[in-house]
Amino acid sequence: MKIVTYSLHKQDAKYIPAWTEQWMSMVQPSVFHLTKFSCPGYVAYTTDLLENSSSGACFMGAYEGTRLTGFIEYFMNEDGLFINNFAVSQQDRGKGIGGRLLSDTFDIAREQGVSQVQLDCFVWNDNALNLYKALGFQIRTNAYWHMIESPVADRDARQVNGFRAWDMYDGLSQITMDTDSGQVHMACLHRKYLRVITGGSGNLLQDHQLEEIVTVFPHCSLLIITPEPEWKCIFKAGLISTNVRMHKCL
Repeated sequence: MKIVTYSLHKQDAKYIPAWTEQWMSMVQPSVFHLTKFSCPGYVAYTTDLLENSSSGACFMGAYEGTRLTGFIEYFMNEDGLFINNFAVSQQDRGKGIGGRLLSDTFDIAREQGVSQVQLDCFVWNDNALNLYKALGFQIRTNAYWHMIESPVADRDARQVNGFRAWDMYDGLSQITMDTDSGQVHMACLHRKYLRVITGGSGNLLQDHQLEEIVTVFPHCSLLIITPEPEWKCIFKAGLISTNVRMHKCL
């Protein structure tokens, strides 16, 4: 089979959530609904990114003729090139397509003068983890997913200053919260989950900030992604998953 890689066609954006769910459901089906890929509005969101060259998001497809066989999403940041998502169709696995997408992405990084590639990988995704290690990726840090199930579902929502929402699609929106130490970025998924990624120990959510979040979104469960494996707060939190940040020097 002859495979050619180039920018993903807009009409093929629908395969991103479908194939992401496909591989996740084979390994850890309980996690997919906690990702933006599971939201009904994700395809419209991706289509807008494909149409907006200034978004920074890049989507490369691997095509056999006009048929999409795999894709990779990446963007440039201050640390180099970051791979955000990557999948091959179930019928085309084991044919070297994933390796081709990664190799072409590495070439793009080199052309841009980038010397480092990073990505995240779930610790339970053994096949991907072993592939990345074989390609020279090394584990740098861990991130732990803590779930707080609707801690104040019996309350009515109230407005609090400092919150702003944008990029609102069906079941998917981006939210920022202003704090004394800077902005906290969140994604609202399915109007049911608030996904919050915190930084190092000096940038973790404080209890009063959690109180403000649940005041504005009382019916949402909180998914807090943090470098702290035993993160504690005023609400009961349970560890549900772990991923690793990996990097490769080119």
